[in-house]
Formats: sequence, C-alpha cells, structure tokens
Amino acid sequence: RAAFNSAVVVPNNSTAALLYDGDLTNIIEDLDGLIWFKANHRLGTFWYVMMLLCRFFRGFTGQPRIYLIGLTFEKAFSDILHFGIILLATFENFALGGCVLFGVELPEWASVSQAHRSTLMTMFGQGDFAAMYNIAPVRAVIWLVLFIISVVFLVSNMVVAILAKHYHEAKQLTSLASPSVSEQAILSINEWIWRAAYHYRTVHRFVRSRLNTSLRKLVPPVRDEPCRIPEVPYDELIEAVSEGMQEAVDRQMQVTEAVPIDPNQPFPWNPVSKELLLECGCDHSTAEYLLRKCALFIGGRKPDIFPADRLFFEFQNAMHGSYKQLDGIGEDLHAWLEDRVVDLANIEPRQRKLEDLSVNIQPSALAWEGSALAWEGIPEMPALYDGEGYGRALEEEDLQQVGDRLLELGAEEETNSMPEALMPITLKPP
Repeated sequence: RAAFNSAVVVPNNSTAALLYDGDLTNIIEDLDGLIWFKANHRLGTFWYVMMLLCRFFRGFTGQPRIYLIGLTFEKAFSDILHFGIILLATFENFALGGCVLFGVELPEWASVSQAHRSTLMTMFGQGDFAAMYNIAPVRAVIWLVLFIISVVFLVSNMVVAILAKHYHEAKQLTSLASPSVSEQAILSINEWIWRAAYHYRTVHRFVRSRLNTSLRKLVPPVRDEPCRIPEVPYDELIEAVSEGMQEAVDRQMQVTEAVPIDPNQPFPWNPVSKELLLECGCDHSTAEYLLRKCALFIGGRKPDIFPADRLFFEFQNAMHGSYKQLDGIGEDLHAWLEDRVVDLANIEPRQRKLEDLSVNIQPSALAWEGSALAWEGIPEMPALYDGEGYGRALEEEDLQQVGDRLLELGAEEETNSMPEALMPITLKPP
C-alpha cells in the first residue's frame, strides 16, 4: 500500500482525498476477495483430484486382483478405525511424556506441537535420539524402548495383521478367475481379434456376393455363420446365474424331501451350460467363446470353502438317504414283529398238545424186564413230571452220575453193540 501511495499523486483537496481512500479500500477488498477465491480454488482442485482418485478406484473393480485389494481396505476400514483410537491414545501418551521429560532442555520437545513432530519422526526412524541421550540417558533409553515396543512393533504390526485377515476373507469372497493385468491385456487383444475376424468375414461375404461371376471365382468363399449379438448381455447373465437361481434354491430348500435337481432351475454351483447362455440372449458363437474363456481362467481351480447353500443341499440329500434306509428298516422290523406275534399266539396250543402227548406215553414192558441188569448201579432217575402238567429237567449231578455209570457198563460189554434195553425210553411220571 505504501508503494501504491508513493506512485500515485494524491490531490490536495479533501474531496479528492476521500475519493482516493474509497477507491483504494475497494481495491484492497477486491484483492482480499481474489486471494480468498484463489485459496478456495486450490482447495477445490485438491478435492477434485480426490474425486478422480475415487473414480479410479471404481474403475479398478474391472481388474480382479486390484479389486481384491480395494475390497480388503473396504472390509478392514471398520477395524482399522477402531484400532486407530488405541494408536492415537498411545501416540499422544508418548508425545506428552517426551514433552515433559525433554521439553525443558531440548527445543524439539519444547511445545506440544513440536513434541508431536518429534515423536512422529522417531516413529519413522528420523528422531534425534543422541540429543535426548545426552540430556538424560536413562530416561531416553526407557522412553525409546517402550515407544518402539508398544508403537512400532505391536501397534504397527497389528495393522498388518488386520489387513492380512481381511485380505484372506476377501479372497474367499471373490471368484476363482483372477487374471493379472498382463493376462487381461492378452485376453482383450484376443477378443478384439475374434470380433475383427467376424466383421472381416461379414464384409468378405457381402463384397463377394456383389461381384460378377468371373470375379467371384477369383475370391475364395467364406463359410456362412449366424449373426452375432453386438454386445454380450452381462447383466442378464449375472441375474440368471446369481439372483434367479438363488431364489430357486431358497424355494427348494424349504421342502422336507431331498432337493430335486431341476434342469430348468439349476443351482448356482452347477456349471453354466450353453443352453443357459442362449436363453439369456447370446448366439451360438458368443456362447461357445464365453465358455472357452471361463474354462481358460477357472479350469482346474477349486474354492477354499464351499457355499453354505451347497453344503446344506448335500447334507439334506445325505439325510434323506438315511431317512429312506430307516424307513426300510422300520418296515422290515414291523413285518418281523408281526411274525413273532403270530408265533407267540401259537405257543400255548402247542404246549398243551405236547403235555397231552407226554402223559399218554407208556414204557415198553420188555424194556423194563431186560434192563434190570443193565441199569444196575445207576442211580434212580428223578421224576420228570411235577404233577402239575409241566416237565422238569434233570439236575446236573444226576446227569453226571448216569453218564459215569454208562461208561462203566460200556467197558464191561464184550461186544460193540449196546443191549436193546439201553435204548432211550421215556419214563412214566410217578
């Protein structure tokens, strides 16, 4: 303003001086407005660059591996934000502690802002530890060791652990097809060649059809092929593969029987067929090209985890097979129990018939007369009839005595044949 006053001749009268001061004030105000506008213009330019960066991130979704990194930051943002609170509290504690310990002797720690700057430089290995050590060796060593352990080692590595965890989760959510930038470039070139060859053949057939007979013989023919669609209907394909099939799966999962496999409503994990691509609007050539391209990227690859709906589908089918087996076993068991009930109903008549037959059996007289000598020394047979209509088995000791006596008689026999009197008989109950 002084230079402006020296360069401009100011009139002597008071009216001109007032006008001059008014014009000068307006000029200064306009300059202030220009400066404010310039500062806001720079700030707006900065945010515009940030918006361009966001647009770049949106475009990165077209590259699977770059999208994987962006998805990792998106999923880890919440954890890093909460972890930043701990990091901020720890950093502030060490910054204020350094200001208290070294602020009196060192100008780098004299104020809170300078202490924050010095702590941040120490965090990245740029701090002046020698000056701190010269002032207070013990305090400097303790402060530095605690700072490195708590901030540099633990806190900073925790960020890496959070990112690694979410990267693994994001990788499981992404598709198996994750080509690199170079692979995508080669694929784009091949796709461009594939489209250009089709347009060349189309133009070739058109030009050849317009030639006369003599010139047409000089031009080699090109095979006829159906017309191709101008653009691949990716939106219809994604909807058919994900949403429509998922609704069919959810609807079929609600039944108690095993989930049937309907060819018209395949599951999301089933391979995409050519018929599905044709139903979504693709032509035969485009459908075959898409299937070849998918097989090139995901051929032989398997996901680390299977979808929950697929696991539930397999579990439900396995349980349905077990239900069928249990039903078959139940039917066999029911038939067996019915047969046993019939047998139990026939036991009592059969028992009564056997009792009647056992009462009517009479021993042979010849057998009684001829067996006097043979049965000598054998203990008296216990009663086989208890008087109430039920038979009684021999005791073990009685059977042992009878067996011993029979062995003695067999040794005394001169011939190998036993006497007829020793044939088994049924004694009449007493």
